[in-house]
This record gives sequence, structure tokens and C-alpha cells, in this order.
Amino acid sequence: MTEFAPPPGQGYDLQRTYAENKPDFWFRWADRWWRLPNMHMLDFDIQVDVMGFQGRVSEDNPDVNALKAMVNDLFDLIMDAGHEGQASDWRAVKPRPLPMLMDLLSQWSEQSGVDEGESSASTSSSPSTGRPSKRTSKPSTASGSARRSTARPREAGALPANS
Repeated sequence: MTEFAPPPGQGYDLQRTYAENKPDFWFRWADRWWRLPNMHMLDFDIQVDVMGFQGRVSEDNPDVNALKAMVNDLFDLIMDAGHEGQASDWRAVKPRPLPMLMDLLSQWSEQSGVDEGESSASTSSSPSTGRPSKRTSKPSTASGSARRSTARPREAGALPANS
């Protein structure tokens, strides 16, 4: 295969740009440390599987064996994406309670920078460019006093004045 390169000073290094600030996710379970890659760094096929899993777990799924196979297949994919060979070790770990697995996926999504409403296959949004508003004029009072006035409390039983 012939490799091409742009002229010096030109070209966009997507690989370098995209991989920056995308740390792996480390978690501890069964007295061992495990590693998952940042969700945004997964191949899109695996990202689609993760999205499909998150959608199907929330549905009523009467086929328990299909659900177990789906959970195991998903974790085989993401565990080996983090570190080759982890998947077989992960399958041997018992217990792996479903609430723990769901919490793991939630924490992994959060650390990867995936918002609850954002699909795991999308890239993270750019930061906000908005700034807090600034006061354009100084506060003033009708009396010309430098101090702000405060409303006087009404006397008990008095009706508010009409304006």
C-alpha cells in the first residue's frame, strides 16, 4: 500500500486530535482492576451494540436466555476492547449482579463524557461558548443616594397601595 502525506504544515491529524483526552476507564471488582477504553474510542460496531443493549435492557424481555447471551456478548466485546484477554477472565467472575453491571455502564458512560441523553456513538459536544452577562450600567436610585432603597414593610392589616 502506498502511503501519502500532506505537504508540511497542512493536513488534519484526526488520529492525534481524537485520541487526546480520552483516558481509559478503570474499575475494581472481585479484588481485581479492570480496564475499559473510553467509549468514544470504541469501534462504531461495538458502540452500536452498547446502544442496543442499553435500549433492550429497559424493555420487558421475556427471553431470559437471550438477555443473558446479550449481556455476556456485550461485555466480551467491551472487555477485550479495553485489554485483550479480559473477557474470558470477566466471564469467570461470580457474582456479577445486574445492578452492578448497569452502574458500571453508567459510570463508564459518564467518565467517557457521554451525557444521559447523548448516544454513545456520537462524539462529545463542544464546550459552551456562552459567557455570563455583564452589567452595562451602574445601579441608580431616584433619590440620587448611593445606597439602594428597600421596601418598607406594611403595617399589619394594611392593604397594599394602588399604583
